[in-house]
Amino acid sequence: MSKRKPSWFDPQLELGLGPVDREAISWFNRLRADRVSDEDRSAFTAWLKRDPSHGQAFQEVESLWRGLSELPEARKRRRKAVTRRTAGKGMVALVLGGSAWSIARTHPFADYRTGVGERLTVRLPDGSRAELSTSTALSVDDGPRTRRITLHKGEAYFDVAADADRPFVVEAGGGSITALGTAFAVGETDEGVLVTVTRHAVRIDVGPRQVRLDAGMQSGFDAANIGAPTAVDEAVALAWREGRLVFVNARLDHVVEALNRWRSGRLVILGSELAAHPVTLIVSLADIDDALHQLEDALPVSFTSVTPYLTLLHAA
Repeated sequence: MSKRKPSWFDPQLELGLGPVDREAISWFNRLRADRVSDEDRSAFTAWLKRDPSHGQAFQEVESLWRGLSELPEARKRRRKAVTRRTAGKGMVALVLGGSAWSIARTHPFADYRTGVGERLTVRLPDGSRAELSTSTALSVDDGPRTRRITLHKGEAYFDVAADADRPFVVEAGGGSITALGTAFAVGETDEGVLVTVTRHAVRIDVGPRQVRLDAGMQSGFDAANIGAPTAVDEAVALAWREGRLVFVNARLDHVVEALNRWRSGRLVILGSELAAHPVTLIVSLADIDDALHQLEDALPVSFTSVTPYLTLLHAA
């Protein structure tokens, strides 16, 4: 059986969408941008109010989207029916979870922001440098006693300017990271927050817990716990700073999680056994979609593109 290369449009699949679903996908295209006009938001609100079926459709596809994202092994036999008729409707659920339904999730009032696939380097008021990864938002409070950064979402690398009288503190995920004359990265993951130190050290504080993290080390934390420090290869962990993503014997679901942050649309893995498969590859951020072809060459997998924004990955 020949493998199917990802395609961005399949008219047979599109036939499974009703008029309301198609309108919602059209709205997604307009509202997913970093900058959305007040007119667009007002028009979208009016569309929602125009017919109760619009809101009902959103609720339906939101449930469907959760089901696709967390598909258990027991539902694999139903996969074909989902992919060919109803999975396309799950695209509309992105509107529910994205900028149209919950504008606050885009953090429009953050001081610095990047969109999907974007990177940005900024000079902070104190002279420190911040490199923002994809889909990142952060705010800066350059106070007289503390330089405080709030990482709302995403990942950022900080090269901190020396100022012994004003600690440099990054708040993220229910904890804080205090620079001890250092350069380090802070990034969100599905499990919490990951801190990677490239120079000197930082102190991680979560409630009463405290851990020192030295250069060449990495640790994760959530709102309750801090993980044990482990050695890390900066060239792999922070390859995005050089325009690459590098994976060495990484679980496929972790690879897909990273790709979903950097590309438009969403990859969904069908099957927990496939999700645990180890993968080694290097992806250029300038051609992020080539990762799909690399995965297809390296693993016994195939892709089904439901819409330009939803691609299902399953065993070949």
